[in-house]
Amino acid sequence: ERWGRHWLDLARYADSFGYERDDVRPNAWRYRDWVINSVNRNQPYDQFIVEQIAGDLLLKATISQKIATGLHRMNIKNNESGINKEDYRNRETVDRVNTTATSILGLTLGCAQCHSHKYDPIPQRDFYAFYAFFNNVEEKNIDIDGSAKDRGRYQAALADVKRRQATLKTRRDTIGGMRKHASLVAWQNSLGNKPSDIADRLKQLDLSPELRELLARPASRFSPEQLKISRAFWTTLAGRHDDTGQAMAQISVQKRHLPKPYVMTIAERTKGRRSAHVLLRGDFKQKGKPVQPATPSALPPLSSRNKTADRLDLARWLVSTGNPLSARVAVNHAWAHLFGRGLVITRDDFGSQGEPPTHPDLLDWLAVEFTDSDWDRKALVKRIVTSTTYRQSSHRSPGLASSDPDNLWLARQSRFRVESEIVRDLFLDAAGLLHSAVGGSTIHPHKPDGTEELAYKYKTRWIVSNRPDRYRRGMYILFKRTNPYPSLMIFDSPGSNVCLAERNRSNTPLQALTTLNDPVFFECAQALGRRLASSDSTTDSRLQQAALAALSRPLVSEELSILRQLHAEEVAWFGQHADEAIRVVGGFPAPDTPTHHTAAWIGVARTLLNLDEFLTRD
Repeated sequence: ERWGRHWLDLARYADSFGYERDDVRPNAWRYRDWVINSVNRNQPYDQFIVEQIAGDLLLKATISQKIATGLHRMNIKNNESGINKEDYRNRETVDRVNTTATSILGLTLGCAQCHSHKYDPIPQRDFYAFYAFFNNVEEKNIDIDGSAKDRGRYQAALADVKRRQATLKTRRDTIGGMRKHASLVAWQNSLGNKPSDIADRLKQLDLSPELRELLARPASRFSPEQLKISRAFWTTLAGRHDDTGQAMAQISVQKRHLPKPYVMTIAERTKGRRSAHVLLRGDFKQKGKPVQPATPSALPPLSSRNKTADRLDLARWLVSTGNPLSARVAVNHAWAHLFGRGLVITRDDFGSQGEPPTHPDLLDWLAVEFTDSDWDRKALVKRIVTSTTYRQSSHRSPGLASSDPDNLWLARQSRFRVESEIVRDLFLDAAGLLHSAVGGSTIHPHKPDGTEELAYKYKTRWIVSNRPDRYRRGMYILFKRTNPYPSLMIFDSPGSNVCLAERNRSNTPLQALTTLNDPVFFECAQALGRRLASSDSTTDSRLQQAALAALSRPLVSEELSILRQLHAEEVAWFGQHADEAIRVVGGFPAPDTPTHHTAAWIGVARTLLNLDEFLTRD
């Protein structure tokens, strides 16, 4: 799953479309699951690439191969009305070009989108020749063959929504205990017979003069037709402003967004095929000379099956033995995730403006070994992690610290904080809460109050997932581009608007405040604290148990002494502050244990879980 998450950064994976509306993509997770399954079953990397670039063009393409093309549906997409569709189609095509070039070739082709550069071996014409491979891509949502389970789930959910909608409609039709066909006189009487008060309230409404005059009359003076109008208005007004109407509105939204069992794929346009042109200054309205699909002229040429090359030809060229980049880029990504930086430091730029490799012979050797092993990703990782270089300590001697501060000589192992999703996963695992189910639809764990109001315009109601789903790994959290999950962003999760080869690693006070106080992280401390409080071991044994859970190592005598003193101070303090002890323990009381003792162990757990060592790959 973790290696799959690395690829999803490159694929700019998110569960929403982006832009102002930023509607949720209810089925985007199927592509995410395809990536995870591909990594788990060790699908050869060359097949992994071919299926994502052109799975739909393979002979007798399977559903799985079509799902793989979801790589090219992960781009941001503008669903607003009034946009220039050709403009945004062009933007999406450019994004597909840049994503393919960066993720697989380690090239920044986008530099040549508007014009050529004298120092760059890739001219503008090459950019649009590459663009031509994707110029006839059509977005296509397809039913999932044999997905009886998915369809059954959808039908059951739809039936439940319709049932609740019908129940609420019946409630809405009942006004203050009276059927809507009851007389308006009875309605007035039920309000204390205060027509003047009613008239005053009606003045506050934005009504047409005709309707205002009609509603001001006594009910006895209404004609049958006018009575129908008045009743209809009252039913609409009540349904809009009382709790029932609000509930119906929420259910209507849920019904609209109920995910249907389909997958997001691409297909090749067969009728009215578009010709590709060099776009002057990158402007889709200014078409220059026509171009045919082709790979960059600075790289070995592509051989096509037919007169005109297509995406399948491109996909096979990308992982051909004659391509000098793809294997090296893949190896460099693996090395970077294991060492904190790549053999080529600029992971997204193997071009003339990027950094040269620090160990070119090592990079070449690993790339050859990778291709000779039939692009076996697990064998590549095993080869690296069993090496003497990888198994070094991260300890820095004074001499190395001054002579090689950036560890370019690989004389020691690197030390760096884990990714945002793993931060949360580590907390859940140490607390014994982590639910290790693989794949499936997105989850909605607890969020800090008020964060949904930060969405630009269109808000999504965040309904917290039930246990144990809300304790699943962080990569399954619904990621909404305009309002992402807060703790993920605090720990430098990517925004997923563009292909990202390397995450930032910041160090801010907000990160420490989050792991101390965010409801999810605090709940983990509560769970670990309850487990320690429930143990019948000695204090020292429990402290060692806590260290093994959090740090995967026993405490040395000095650390044990410090934590022993901390525990004693916590017991004394919570013993004098019973209300605070009850608040800290919350829904995690330990059986047959005084509340202040449980609160003290929660304090110890919070301390260990917030150590730098806990969040750092050492």
